[in-house]
Amino acid sequence: MVNSGPSTDAAGASSRKKWAKCLCPDDDTPPVGVVYLLDRLRAAGPDEQVSRLLARNPADHVALGNPDMVFYLLDQMREAGADQQAAALAERAAAPAVLRSSSAVESLLEYLREAGADQEAATLAARLPAAGMFDLFQEYTGTRYCDLPR
Repeated sequence: MVNSGPSTDAAGASSRKKWAKCLCPDDDTPPVGVVYLLDRLRAAGPDEQVSRLLARNPADHVALGNPDMVFYLLDQMREAGADQQAAALAERAAAPAVLRSSSAVESLLEYLREAGADQEAATLAARLPAAGMFDLFQEYTGTRYCDLPR
């Protein structure tokens, strides 16, 4: 018999704590856990479990530091029919989104456009030049810096 020892118990407790955090999100819950859990629950088909997770309103609590994961969570919420929560998350995500990856920001802008969150998309787009994302700003707004009055 193999002795699993305290390290295995600790790993199991850590894993349970991680998933419990996804089920009871707070302001520093990474969206990746909620995305994964929502995806797995939807794939398994128990609508009741998806409803329970969404009833905990993860849109109001997940961390917003990773625009890619925020985009994936928005997408999962939309697919699960949680349009109001997706709209709330989009509103929360636009202003403080971390602008490191232009592809992540572009995905988030695209989602906001598709969701009709024009004000949130405009808020996010207005921050692009300060982040050095001039090409994305130009693409999104149709404005070229050489066209601006000096």
